[in-house]
Amino acid sequence: MTVAFRSKPVTVEDPAYRGLAIGTYAPAVTPAPAFAQTDLKIPYVTELLSKAILPDDDAQFAGVFDGKSSSPYVQSLVESSDFVLALGVWLTDINDLGWPIDLDKTAFASWNTLKYGTSFIAQVSLADRVDGLIDKRVTCKDRILPANTVQQAPVMNPADELTYQVFYDFIQSQVDEDTIVGADASLNYFGSMLLKVGARRGFIVQSSYSAIGYIGPAATGLSLAKQDGQRLMVLSGDGGFRMTVQCLSTQTRFNLNPIIFVTDNGVYGVEQWLADAPVFHGSKPFYNSCILHRWNYSKLAEVFGCQGWKVHTYGELVAAINGAKDNLNSPFIIQVVVPQRSIPDNANWKQTKVADGRAVL
Repeated sequence: MTVAFRSKPVTVEDPAYRGLAIGTYAPAVTPAPAFAQTDLKIPYVTELLSKAILPDDDAQFAGVFDGKSSSPYVQSLVESSDFVLALGVWLTDINDLGWPIDLDKTAFASWNTLKYGTSFIAQVSLADRVDGLIDKRVTCKDRILPANTVQQAPVMNPADELTYQVFYDFIQSQVDEDTIVGADASLNYFGSMLLKVGARRGFIVQSSYSAIGYIGPAATGLSLAKQDGQRLMVLSGDGGFRMTVQCLSTQTRFNLNPIIFVTDNGVYGVEQWLADAPVFHGSKPFYNSCILHRWNYSKLAEVFGCQGWKVHTYGELVAAINGAKDNLNSPFIIQVVVPQRSIPDNANWKQTKVADGRAVL
C-alpha cells in the first residue's frame, strides 16, 4: 500500500513509517468524524481555529499544533513524523509560532487541490481524498512519545495570588462535556489551546483574522445557539473586552448567561509579546502603546444590570465561579487580576523582540 501523493512513494506497512494528519479548517473537514472513527490509527492534531471539531477525547486526537506553544507531546509527534498530511490548513503567523514548517514532508490538501513540494494537483476533492485513505486502511507505526497528560488543578491556598498559569491550571477542572469555551485574540490563545474540551464543536476562537474583542459579542450568538444544559465560558483579555463591552447589554436584555472571564493585567499583552517578549521576563518597561487605562471591569455589571466579581486570589476565583454557575439569567463577569508580567507557561519560549521587521535576540 502506498500514499500516492508522495513524490517518492512510501509503503505505509513499512515499520519505519510514521505519519500524522492535521485536520483544521472546519468547512474543509466534513469527513473528519468518519476519518477519525475508523481503524486507520493515524494520530491527528488541529489548528487552534478547528480545535474541538471532534471532541478532544477522541482516541487519535493528540492536541492543538501551534508551533512552540504546543504541548511537548504534540511537538514530539510532529517532529518525529515522516509525513504530515495537512487537511484544509491555512498557514498564518498565528498557527506555526516559532516553528519552521518542513515542506519536504508536508502535503497540503485543501477543498479541491493538493500541494506537495513542487507538485500541484487540482480538481481532486478533499472528501474523495479522505474516502480513499479510509478505503485503503492507511495506518502508521506506533512511536514512543512523552506522556500526553491532562493538566490537574493545582494545590493552592485560598490566599495565593492568581497568575495566568494558575488560572488555566484551575479552569481545566471547570470544563466538562457540557461546557463551550470561547477564547479571544489575546494571551488567552496560549492557555486555551491546551484545555481539554469534551464537547464536539465546544471551542470557539477567531484565530484567522485574530480580531480582538470578537469573543464578547460572539458569546451572544453562542448563547442563543447552544443546547439546553450547556454553559458558555468566555476567556477574554482586558484590552480586547473593552472593544465590544456593549455586548453585555444584549446578553442581559435576553437573559443570556455566559460566564465571562476578563484577564486584567493592564496591558495589550499579546501585542507586547509579539513585539518584544523579553519585557515579560525582566524589568524593561512595557511599550507605552501597550499600556491600558485601567477599568474596573466587574463594575460594568452595575451599568448593564448583570452580575460581576473581581478576584485577586485563588480562593476568590473559586467563590466567583461557584456564584457564576448559580447565576442562570444574566451574563456574569469575573475580572481576574493577574500581575502585569504574568503570561501562560507555553508562551515563555519566545525570548526575542521584533526590530525593523526582523526577530532579534
